[in-house]
Amino acid sequence: MQVLDRRQALKIPPLLRLGFRPFFLAGAILAAAALLGMPHAPALLVAAVLLWLLDASLNISMEPFRAFVGDMTREDQRAQGYAVQTMFIGAGAVLGSLAPFALTAMGVPNTVTEGVIPPSVRYAFYLGAAAIFLAVLWTVLSVREYSPEEMRAFSGETAVSEEAGAPVAKANGPYWLAAGVLLLALIERLQLDRQLYILGGGLALFGVAQILNRLIVARGGKAGALTDILSDIADMPHAMRRLAVAQFFSWIALFIMWIYTTPVVTQYVF
Repeated sequence: MQVLDRRQALKIPPLLRLGFRPFFLAGAILAAAALLGMPHAPALLVAAVLLWLLDASLNISMEPFRAFVGDMTREDQRAQGYAVQTMFIGAGAVLGSLAPFALTAMGVPNTVTEGVIPPSVRYAFYLGAAAIFLAVLWTVLSVREYSPEEMRAFSGETAVSEEAGAPVAKANGPYWLAAGVLLLALIERLQLDRQLYILGGGLALFGVAQILNRLIVARGGKAGALTDILSDIADMPHAMRRLAVAQFFSWIALFIMWIYTTPVVTQYVF
């Protein structure tokens, strides 16, 4: 009750007063629905839409879990907590990929007429849907979140003011905009992969957002979502900046793997 009253006093939206739980549960429900629907998709476009829904839903549920691990552990426990979380993510991926083989070994048919998904694959999707929903539901019902006061007590900190500091506006918006426009021009000039337009456009839009944010802050305008997000980016701790660089390059590698592994294996193995 103390946490809810405190959040109400801060005028936090009702959904956010509940903490991480709504995001955990909503993401799990949507992900489970996508997994249940994918084996029955009547067309490739429907399957692609369900895959997008699954990807977005997993992010809705799993990304708050990463923050949850940080909130529920002491500073000296966080590395171990994230390592355990990563271990279970990897183990779940391996078990999920082995599910059709395990079901086949248990007698579930894995051969059907052309164009029909085998029962062993369909049941694997059903098991995945049940696993994510039940695991998240167990967390939602059994684990409570610590209040900010409790978290400060764990770390030995004293109470701090809840009022946010003045918004920060960087003056580098024109540079980001110029970099995006230059990249777009090079892509067009050199006839590079059209998917790179997303990168160039993203850089340009980020530059425009930085310029608008600086104008808003300079004129003393009311802080909004744009100002809050860009101010947080500008005030990002050094450790997070280093992590952002590592994440950037690791995600490039992951997307290259996801996109090109199948055609490479198909070409050189099969």
